[in-house]
Amino acid sequence: MKKVTLTYDSFCVKINAELYRYYSIDDKLLKSLSDNYIWFSDPKKFNDPFDYNLTFNFENNTVEEIDFLLKDLHDSLPINHPLKKGEKYLPTVRETWINRPELLYHLAKTRNDSMVENLGVCCFSESDNSVLMWSHYGNKHQGVCLSFDIEEDMSIFNEFPFAVEYPAIYPQFNAIREKDTRNNLKRLFLYATKSCEWSYEKEVRIIRNDGNPPYRGAVVFAKKALKAIKFGYQSTPDDRNLVKNVVNGATGYEHVRFYLAKLKHLDFGIEYEEIFNQ
Repeated sequence: MKKVTLTYDSFCVKINAELYRYYSIDDKLLKSLSDNYIWFSDPKKFNDPFDYNLTFNFENNTVEEIDFLLKDLHDSLPINHPLKKGEKYLPTVRETWINRPELLYHLAKTRNDSMVENLGVCCFSESDNSVLMWSHYGNKHQGVCLSFDIEEDMSIFNEFPFAVEYPAIYPQFNAIREKDTRNNLKRLFLYATKSCEWSYEKEVRIIRNDGNPPYRGAVVFAKKALKAIKFGYQSTPDDRNLVKNVVNGATGYEHVRFYLAKLKHLDFGIEYEEIFNQ
């Protein structure tokens, strides 16, 4: 599989040039194909309770803590928050906040929650033949897997791309020392929040923010980016015809190819056979 390197603010990620999304065959899928959009979701509603739920540590010295409280949090706190008062509030900061990890945790979580509040996430896979992905996201092999060539629509796929990592141990995040926004996003959406139990997903996330609307909901993709539609091996002829009729009836999808999944005979795997319009 061809790999491409995408960059954003000097951050690079190397991912497959072709990414996949699994769907059930329903009205939502048919509308997303007819209107050529993909859906960006609220990350707080993901199905993994550890997603975006960081573990903080505050093994910092007093100078670092004061700097964090008075400067780094300043812009993200509500306008009426006491810490907005700045340096003249320093004595109270020392008395009230220093060596109080539960209060620092609350403020760090507030900052990260505010960051997530203005983001939308769309999840893809680098695998189109995962038995588990078909079972969990492709409606028990009755749905479809859409194949996207990301180089055909860089306006979407080069917007905060992240290749998810899956560590065995849940990392801790030092919110004071790791101040870089890009690194914060990486911690929130990558290895700090996904267990190795999810590694079969081979997930790639595309993130949009409120500076690039729409950042949630339907985001239109270039039709030329959709290269193939792969039907689950348990999909019905009627469902396959529904999808093909929508695609064949829309201008701009003439290049899209259709495949039907088959179970391998001597392996726990999936393979595909191209099907045609008759």
